[in-house]
Amino acid sequence: MREVLFEFVPRGRHVKVSALDPQTFTEAVIVGDARQDVEVLKAVATRKLYYLLAKQRSARQDSKSKGKGKGKG
Repeated sequence: MREVLFEFVPRGRHVKVSALDPQTFTEAVIVGDARQDVEVLKAVATRKLYYLLAKQRSARQDSKSKGKGKGKG
């Protein structure tokens, strides 16, 4: 499992949670109920971060496969 950094910013009855992957500098942001358990908020933000990382990997693989088979000339 990768290292994930978290930031919590309270906004009244809500809290903004940022999850950051320090290797790729990819950030996922969620807004949740400030009364919710911190571990639940971390889990949701982490799940979104991993979704974004997988989406980026897929996009990179798609762009690499589109570049193959194209000849010069």
